[in-house]
Amino acid sequence: YELHPWRNGEGIIGGLLMFTEVITERRLAENEKKSLEQKFQQTQKLESLGVLAGGIAHDFNNLLTGVLGNAEHIRDKISPNHEILEPLGVIEETAKRAAELCRQMLAYAGKEQLEKVSVDLNKLIRGTSKLLEHSIGKMLQLQFDLEENLPMISADMTQLRQIIMNLVINASDAMGEKSGEILVQTRKVFLKTEDFKKGVISKEAKAGSYILLRVHDSGCGMSPETLARIFEPFFTTKFAGRGLGLSAVMGIIQGHGGVLFVDSKEGEGTTFEVYFPYTEVGPVNVVKHPHLIKIPQWSGKGTVLVVEDELFVREIVSRRLHSRGFEVIEAADGFMGLDHYEKYRQNIVLVITDLTMPKMNGDHFLEKLREMNQTIPCIMMSGYTQVDMTQYLEKHAPLFYLRKPADSETFSEVLRRAYESVFK
Repeated sequence: YELHPWRNGEGIIGGLLMFTEVITERRLAENEKKSLEQKFQQTQKLESLGVLAGGIAHDFNNLLTGVLGNAEHIRDKISPNHEILEPLGVIEETAKRAAELCRQMLAYAGKEQLEKVSVDLNKLIRGTSKLLEHSIGKMLQLQFDLEENLPMISADMTQLRQIIMNLVINASDAMGEKSGEILVQTRKVFLKTEDFKKGVISKEAKAGSYILLRVHDSGCGMSPETLARIFEPFFTTKFAGRGLGLSAVMGIIQGHGGVLFVDSKEGEGTTFEVYFPYTEVGPVNVVKHPHLIKIPQWSGKGTVLVVEDELFVREIVSRRLHSRGFEVIEAADGFMGLDHYEKYRQNIVLVITDLTMPKMNGDHFLEKLREMNQTIPCIMMSGYTQVDMTQYLEKHAPLFYLRKPADSETFSEVLRRAYESVFK
């Protein structure tokens, strides 16, 4: 506002004139613009961290392939009563736990393979309730308010359970040693486009029907500074972090086309709201990769072309193939693989290729290979999975998928299915 003196006809000051300007709408617009800019910056940062997590997981899975493959080789070479068996088992178990961490990183990056089925969220929560009760503080009570007759959602059951566990344990940590309650709710809701302004949303999210999972605690709450960082990998307000935490949760939600809202104030507790889309008709069961059936080791014959840029991975794959009766031709990249195939195609009965390689990736290599042979069975390996492998499986059929790091039984089963698709 502005103040000006008011003078009468004789020039004597007789009062003050005040001029004001209403700027409420301008301030609101400026605040909304600032909020959108902050959210955009956060999204960019999270996407960059997602790319980093995916890249680390890919390289780490290659290293784990070497650890597990060589541990397996040692186990095959020593006697059943050898003293090294116990520490060898520790190595294998540790490597498997590291592989699980990679899967969490890939979930954060939004690249974890989903095995979606029709899920009753209430049933899943009730089935997890005992485990949840044992995971929270002794002074806390876990309360459930679940709306009955909810529609089914299409989700990966393992990852959905991970979300529930993570949010409840996070709430327990926020309560500390104090007594109190953690409330878990489910609801059927409808979200409008304007509702998305306050949430962290997936690119596929749109207005429509959703199933809400809400987890509320009356703990210490979070400051705006802490709230802005909760989705960073390994960020924690505790003495030591315990993993990817909420960043993995966000990656899983985005992989399901969902929405995440967080409301928290210091001293007033925190509420997490997760929204999963659904259709009234109900989703059809879609299991992209059924669990492999363990069978006794078998053998085949012929030559297998292995295209893999990591030497130690090639060595492990070749060793496994030799033990199953195959001859092996190795190639360090896609160009070399095409050259080898052209020279020895009369002897090659199957091709194994990595998905991510320098010079020529597995997708491009298979495109060129299919120009030379439309029917040869192929196996695609990868240190990290894609959200949907269907495009590759259909594009390059007959194609089979093998996830790194794979143990000997899984490798053998995928190899058998690929080989018997032609040589029955």
